[in-house]
Amino acid sequence: MNSALLNHPAVRLSGRIARRRSPVSLASRCFSAETDKAASHRPDPAAVRKPVIGETPNPKNYTSPHPFFPKYSTRDRLLSFAIGAAAVGLTCFYAIRNDEEAEQPSAALLESSTVSMDQWHSIAESRQYPGVYVWGNNNFGIVAPESDQAVLKVPAALKAFEGKVLRHLAVTEKHAAAIDEYGNLLQWGDGYHGQDLSRGNRSDPGALSETDLAPEITLKGKNLVQVACSSNVVYALSKSGQVYAVSARRQAQKDSASSQASPSLWSWLGGQQQSCTPVNLPNGISDKVVTIAAGENHLVAISSRGQAFVLPTNQYGNSKGQLGLNHTFLPSNFAPSGTNASPFRPDSCTVFSKVESLAGIEFVQAACGAEHTLLRSRDGRVFGFGSNSSGQLGTGPLQDKVEKPIQIETIWNRGPRTSAKPLDAECTQVAAAGQSSVFVVDRAESSEVMVCGIGQLGQLGNGNLNHVSLYPVLVRALSDLKEYSEKDQCVKPIRVIQIACGGDHNAAVLGTASDTSDIGRDVLMWGANNWNQLRRIDGKQGHAPTPMWIKPIHYGKLHEVAVDKDAEPLGRLQLAPLGSVKVDGKRNVRNVRQEIVCGPGYTMVYYRVI
Repeated sequence: MNSALLNHPAVRLSGRIARRRSPVSLASRCFSAETDKAASHRPDPAAVRKPVIGETPNPKNYTSPHPFFPKYSTRDRLLSFAIGAAAVGLTCFYAIRNDEEAEQPSAALLESSTVSMDQWHSIAESRQYPGVYVWGNNNFGIVAPESDQAVLKVPAALKAFEGKVLRHLAVTEKHAAAIDEYGNLLQWGDGYHGQDLSRGNRSDPGALSETDLAPEITLKGKNLVQVACSSNVVYALSKSGQVYAVSARRQAQKDSASSQASPSLWSWLGGQQQSCTPVNLPNGISDKVVTIAAGENHLVAISSRGQAFVLPTNQYGNSKGQLGLNHTFLPSNFAPSGTNASPFRPDSCTVFSKVESLAGIEFVQAACGAEHTLLRSRDGRVFGFGSNSSGQLGTGPLQDKVEKPIQIETIWNRGPRTSAKPLDAECTQVAAAGQSSVFVVDRAESSEVMVCGIGQLGQLGNGNLNHVSLYPVLVRALSDLKEYSEKDQCVKPIRVIQIACGGDHNAAVLGTASDTSDIGRDVLMWGANNWNQLRRIDGKQGHAPTPMWIKPIHYGKLHEVAVDKDAEPLGRLQLAPLGSVKVDGKRNVRNVRQEIVCGPGYTMVYYRVI
């Protein structure tokens, strides 16, 4: 086809129509046009000045020979830069906004960030209606012995303790024990009754009545001050420093009492024959026991001189080295009665063993997980031994058993690097349960909370659902907190007053109120929430990997006073500081404060006599 034919108007028109109807041709044309435009800016290779060896290059003398980098004006470059900067800014803005919305608490949580009149009234109500308030897992009758419900989503008052204060309270998965105001031991739970009373089966012939399921006094007249529960034995400490062992099973207590030669005075007065076994320190030790702690199969005691003593409660009492005796054998004084002896007999071992490798160190606190032990010294150091299968000792590599006590130095550096204890820091609290450990480290201007061990349900409190943590991790929501003190006219650190460890969830009570204040102390909880044991203030049912406030207790509603029973209490849960309460609605009891207890799947709040 010659050039004349190509230039014919009809041919040019048909070509335009074809191109107009063909998107592919249109795109090809546009691309060709851009290519031609770029090519028009392509410099002539002959005009490009080549650099001379030894000469300092000047960018103005050279241009890019690339065909797709045409020469744009300054206005075009500034416009492109402005559009790109705006796009990046908007992207970052929405990313940060979405992240903040995911991390920030709900509106209800923000509204409760300050102390309200409802919270002040809540503290006043708690002092007027003391008792033990519980919620969560009720599969074994710990939370509500008389209820058929497997889960209590709202707090309930244990009827046996309505209007009362306690000296101490200890719990396990299947049984619980308490020391009342007068120093008597009470026990309850399906594990105590020795029956599998699953909730909802109370119509079975073998099920016990509501009266039988209530907490009952099992040891009286010993002036008890503290209690600790293992899986099979309950240990109670008297004010005089004597430790008593009582079976965790009701039937085992009856069998032991019936075999006693002479009945006690309590039985003559109409009560059940008491069955308890004294547990003593080794011969030649003149100390008395001042505090105790129990794991699943072992007991730890601290004497008045700060010495550490241990005791197995059954044949598994040292299987992981949790006694710290540099071996996993049972002490020579452990002597169960026969090969078929009941594990619920408290007389298998009645003499403590001293932890000789820690002689010379003065201890003030002990905490026990299921199979590990933590000891805190008076100068603020921490020693641990026993199972480290989930990193609960915080010392690094996983170990099935650690038989010799080791100093936990990772708490000073928040990680794998160990160092000696700094002069300006000390560990002021330890707590343990299950396969978790919690440490509180105080410095002059700060307070830090660290957790190690299992964390798949959020127990670590660091925002992650890690399976385990080999080293203590910082709980940022509870660390380095500060507030302005009106009394001292300066900014001061907020200390942690109490740590409660339940194995699957934890709680911290902050020192946000003085003992002379009518304002409560803030409570934050984190970890598992599968039994609604957290009662999250945002109403969500999922686990909480970071500490958060929880819903308050409506004490008046639980006692059926003249209030709106359908009204949900406002604010957040706060615990009353040291003060006085009205017991049984009549007399005042001084020097009591509210404390929180975390059990396997449930939570308790009660007034404790200090």
